[in-house]
Amino acid sequence: MSRIEIGKIDTSEARENLDKLLEENKNYFLHASWGSGKTEFLKSGKKKSRKKLVYLDLWRVKDESTVANTTFRLLYKYNAIIFKILFIICIMISILMTDIVNLGIEKKMLDFGIPSNALSGVILCASLVALFVAVWQFLKIKSDSFYIKMLAICNWTKCSQKVLVVDDFDRVDIAKQIESYKVFNILSGRIPIIFVGDYFKIAKQEDNYSQKIIDRQIELPYVLHPQCIWDSYFDMLQKNFNFKIDDSFKSLFISENRNLREQYHFNDYVNLEFLEKEKLDRVQINQQLLIIYLYLFHKEYYHKLQDEWFPTHNLPKDDKERRKVVGILDNAIFDNEVEKVIDYVLSSNNEYPSDFLRFKQRYYLFEEASNLSLKEIDLILDNTDMLKEEIELHGNYSDDFYRYVSFLFEVNREDNDDKIKESKEKIIKSSFELLKVNKVSLLISLVLDKMFVEYINYRKPEDDDTFLSINFFESHENYDLDISQKIYFFTKVFTRTPYKDIKEYFAEGIENALKENELYESQNKKPYLLNINVLDSNGSWIYPKKWSENVKEKVNDLLDEDFITFWEIYRIIRINYGSCKDNLYTDIKSIVVIHGMYGQEVYREEDKSYKEIIDLFNERLLSIAEKEDWKIYKVVDAKTQKKYI
Repeated sequence: MSRIEIGKIDTSEARENLDKLLEENKNYFLHASWGSGKTEFLKSGKKKSRKKLVYLDLWRVKDESTVANTTFRLLYKYNAIIFKILFIICIMISILMTDIVNLGIEKKMLDFGIPSNALSGVILCASLVALFVAVWQFLKIKSDSFYIKMLAICNWTKCSQKVLVVDDFDRVDIAKQIESYKVFNILSGRIPIIFVGDYFKIAKQEDNYSQKIIDRQIELPYVLHPQCIWDSYFDMLQKNFNFKIDDSFKSLFISENRNLREQYHFNDYVNLEFLEKEKLDRVQINQQLLIIYLYLFHKEYYHKLQDEWFPTHNLPKDDKERRKVVGILDNAIFDNEVEKVIDYVLSSNNEYPSDFLRFKQRYYLFEEASNLSLKEIDLILDNTDMLKEEIELHGNYSDDFYRYVSFLFEVNREDNDDKIKESKEKIIKSSFELLKVNKVSLLISLVLDKMFVEYINYRKPEDDDTFLSINFFESHENYDLDISQKIYFFTKVFTRTPYKDIKEYFAEGIENALKENELYESQNKKPYLLNINVLDSNGSWIYPKKWSENVKEKVNDLLDEDFITFWEIYRIIRINYGSCKDNLYTDIKSIVVIHGMYGQEVYREEDKSYKEIIDLFNERLLSIAEKEDWKIYKVVDAKTQKKYI
């Protein structure tokens, strides 16, 4: 994206009206505060119809020249140059004629036929002029008398197309202002003069000479006023950045009378942060704009925010409730309007990119923002393989993509635009495709939960959660899972549904899968299918004596990894992993076998079932452990976790 450039404001009509006023040789005072755009205004308009503006910057003059001297040099530039050249020539002649530096010029001039009397007169005049200039410079004479007389006797028809502009007159020290008035008295009526500055600062001075010499006061055109210059600028920002600026923040620029020069400064930092630092789509735009504003115009608040300060208020802590009330707050709650806007704009929210309070550093000026940008997220969404990788590998709370998906599903359905709907559909489809190949993550669980929350917003009074959840996913176009995967889905991924309802709902499918070998072999999550069959409706054990031979045989025929998984979800063994990140079979370090609930000293009848169950898997478990180099422990008292090797 190219830099944001502030367009020129059309003041041509007002400038033409000023040209008409300048036809009269009067003294004008153009009331304009610092940075309000006076220079752009004076330089605007049609060049053919304008007089030449001659700027007298008394505030910037660094030498010791008098006002009369400076004014004369500006208005009669060539005359001043001729005077200076003549002075220099005279000094050079007088020096060359001395005995110390005698180049024989006098003799050569006589050879050319110049009479000696005339030559002596020339030498005398040059010497006198040189002596006069030398004395003038040596004594540092600052008298205005010479230049004032020159200004008084000059032919003013040569300046008829000139306008003297006394810029930043309010910044000139009072002594120099008083000095300048006698010069302007001489020029009055001979040439148009425009004094530029803040009139209220001039008017407050004692012995206000300006009122005596100013004929007319004029104002900058209203289009340069802060009330007018910011709307078009923010419209341009919104169009380029594709966002809506917060009204409360926008009002600060107007209420604090931020002028045109401040607009240029602000825009420069906008380009720096959003484009050069590439923060666009990596930060919330309104919040970043406010941080820039505070840095430029309220640096004390900027530094206070860096010191963990935040405005206090008497509102509820809940963000949604606070936002309902914030529109009717009065200034009594906050120290001033700036703190009120800081509280409103910089508060936490569920949007993406993450807000200022969660990731402050990336919002401070000159800092980097390395999080996923919205453009990068769009690239991920447009690439199915990349999208699946993000969902599977980066589906944790702290990941950018997780926060983006969370924000995406927080948007109310009524507010969803086509892009949001399309993005959600892509994420949902990829999540189900990962489920079909037995891939899960926290992000998948989040997506499913958000889907269901949206769905139950339209529930009927007679519908219960079990009916809604099972029927919702069963009817979903992407929900194409086998029986074992559905059981896994509702018991491990989407856990809103009670266990007994799952067993009851899928009873027929479970029975068919156990009877038909071909159907059973096609199941992707066999341990979950077998486990739900051998547990009762409350999720408790059904003792092995009640197991069918078919089920026992299928459990023993499971692959090693599935065999371990079956007994783990049966809760007769507990697995210790070397890494807690993925809980992979290859990361298993040791297994704890539960031998009893109450311990040997309080042995009860129920503990007999432990021995019967352990007899079903113990031999094979030891064999697998030896092969995989696992350690096996046992717990004889599950209530107190009393463990033995």
